[in-house]
Amino acid sequence: MTAYANNKMISIRALIPILFILCLPASADEVVEYSPAGFAETDEPLQTLVKFPFSRKAADVRIRCDTVVTDAAELTRIVCYGSDRKKMSYKNSIYDEVREMKFVPATINGEAKTVVMQFSLHFVRKDGVENIYLYPNHGHDADKYGSDYSGVQRYDWGQWSSHDCRGHHRRYIVGTRASIGPDGSYLKHKLTKGEHDIGPCEADINEHVKSGSYIPAMNNGVGVEAEFVETFLNYLDPEIPYGY
Repeated sequence: MTAYANNKMISIRALIPILFILCLPASADEVVEYSPAGFAETDEPLQTLVKFPFSRKAADVRIRCDTVVTDAAELTRIVCYGSDRKKMSYKNSIYDEVREMKFVPATINGEAKTVVMQFSLHFVRKDGVENIYLYPNHGHDADKYGSDYSGVQRYDWGQWSSHDCRGHHRRYIVGTRASIGPDGSYLKHKLTKGEHDIGPCEADINEHVKSGSYIPAMNNGVGVEAEFVETFLNYLDPEIPYGY
């Protein structure tokens, strides 16, 4: 099903990231109820507000973004990825609009939590027709669950043992790829790429990922195992705390 807005064809299935409530047994006597953060329902969803860069050329660009959405449903941080200069105009359009959006906070057993919420926007221009799709994930597990599954969200930053690594005394960028179980449990992870020598910070980053707490990915209301890919950077923006 499709809708038309501003002469752009928009996928209705992705107008609002899917907000599922998932109940999981934490023990024999306790059930944990998860509800991930997402964009609040609105007449002007994000993908109808962002703009294509001016061009007549065909385009197929996906921009992945990490946000911090607080327990008060406020956006306090957004970082979108893509080092290609051609992607900068796409990212700037997202930055311009996303700060005005309203959000629904994540909850665990009804208690609101501050989380790292990930989403992506897919820009497609073909034969003069522009389509923009919004997905509540980074797309790393789309081959298993389709495009609309709700991605993993972190609600506890984990442990840091060294001030040198979480502060601004060392310059680095490094990616991590963690597998998170259908109950939100940490399973495994690996470092995926890096710039500069992270030295002793490698152990700190590993512990940070292992000790974090996560809301699991959900597909049709069911918790599923999925990847949570993070980029830790420690010199591009002195205001980004603990790698965000």
